[in-house]
Amino acid sequence: MNVAILHPSFKVYGGAELAIVKLARNLIREGDNVSIYTLGMSSEVRKELEGVDIKCFKSIKALKDTLHHSLNSIDIMNSHNHPMELMLYPAKIPHVWSHNEPPDLVLRGRRHSLMELAIISNSVDKIVVFSEYNRERARELYGVEDIRVVPFGVDTEYYDRRKANISRAEEELGINEDDFVVVHPGWMSYFKNQFDSLLAYVELKDKIPNLKLVYFGVDSTEYGRLIKRAVKAHKLTNVIVAGFIPNSLKRDLYARCNLALFPYREQGGFISIFEALSMECPVAVSSKAPCQEYLKGLCYIMESSKEAILKAYNGEITPNRRAREYIQRNLTWEKYASSMRRVYNDTLY
Repeated sequence: MNVAILHPSFKVYGGAELAIVKLARNLIREGDNVSIYTLGMSSEVRKELEGVDIKCFKSIKALKDTLHHSLNSIDIMNSHNHPMELMLYPAKIPHVWSHNEPPDLVLRGRRHSLMELAIISNSVDKIVVFSEYNRERARELYGVEDIRVVPFGVDTEYYDRRKANISRAEEELGINEDDFVVVHPGWMSYFKNQFDSLLAYVELKDKIPNLKLVYFGVDSTEYGRLIKRAVKAHKLTNVIVAGFIPNSLKRDLYARCNLALFPYREQGGFISIFEALSMECPVAVSSKAPCQEYLKGLCYIMESSKEAILKAYNGEITPNRRAREYIQRNLTWEKYASSMRRVYNDTLY
């Protein structure tokens, strides 16, 4: 099978990019040919994609033109984040859209243009989402009936607390042994909701001795700059904005923290939540996070960061050892790739 995967950019190695890397590597192992069309590729991601034909372009037009000239050699196209789902039109080959999350404008309450909706209706054969919540949202947005739920995976062999180096995390980030550490992972954005945890910190810093809040994830966004300005202006010396960090340090932080906090709104955030659960640390996730069906009995479902931090400090949120076992049984990258391959085959045949 010749698979073309389209994704806007791999300059940041986030959750969507990780899913594509794991998928491509599994497909290659099964004997498929994989090409990736994108507008940007970091050296870190490129190293992970040995055997994949990487086509990197300087413009959307160049990407689309090359794709259309290559259609005879492609069996199936798998588009990922917006606007890649629009690139095939007006041509027609089997097309699966991995709808990791709606475009930002849709998340903020606007709608696709009528032209985009017409293109999606005529171009996309199947939509793949990671949860039932996202299936219903995609059905409402696009009117497509054939929407498959395929959850992402987690590398539990890597995210194993026995492999963590807690002292390294403490040394690199200035964490003391007696600090009560709350980590808030994720790209700094309205939907990852860092202001909620920051306000909770301000309200609780005098009540919880040695409370330390650590953000990690891309912080070069406008929202990230606002967070950093607030931290600096109010001299919040125990709030650490670590930026994008290596996976090894992320693993160390999960092992060290007293709470992994995910006050996410209705966006993405699947993979990082289950990486934290795999590390067997206390985890609290917003009731608005779109992966609720997988979280039952695995972590604390919260309404606010302040509530969750207080409960963790009082010993009411504790590690769930069963969560790691659940992930190992149900949420592997091998299962993810196998399910995606099944969607491809159903689309082709």
